[in-house]
Amino acid sequence: MDARPACQGDATEISEIHVASWKEAYSGLLAPEDLARISVERRAAFWSAEIKEARTRVALIEGVGFAAAGRQRDTAMIKQGFAEELYALYVRSAAYGLGAGLRLFASVLPEAGPGFTATVLDGNARAIRFYERQGGTVIGTLEEQRPGGIIRERIYGWPAGRGGLA
Repeated sequence: MDARPACQGDATEISEIHVASWKEAYSGLLAPEDLARISVERRAAFWSAEIKEARTRVALIEGVGFAAAGRQRDTAMIKQGFAEELYALYVRSAAYGLGAGLRLFASVLPEAGPGFTATVLDGNARAIRFYERQGGTVIGTLEEQRPGGIIRERIYGWPAGRGGLA
């Protein structure tokens, strides 16, 4: 189970993993209408553009999961020394516990790299444990009002040049 850089032809597969993983991980955490809004077609257009424009480092384990990272989008985080951001890390539930998340995480965020952040939905216990095992610490929180209610997220941070991954 090796992670590899994604290519243009992977956009549909990444989108299928993205949609399925959202439904597996966020059922009960997000309102059903939020889960219904995500579609393979819209995600495929997004991921196709991201890969084509090379704005994002995207890694794929075929049929299992993907990760994406790139430049930090939050200027406040940049000022705190977090130059990069893990945008996405999704693994299908059938592969939980097999090390795919760690392989994907490491493939888009090299150990000796700059500081980075990742955001996780509050209540997503599996993701919270994963990020904390990888040395992430909570450096902030976000709240967003959605039609289905308020969602809360934790922002995890890793300093520049962090040590080994678990």
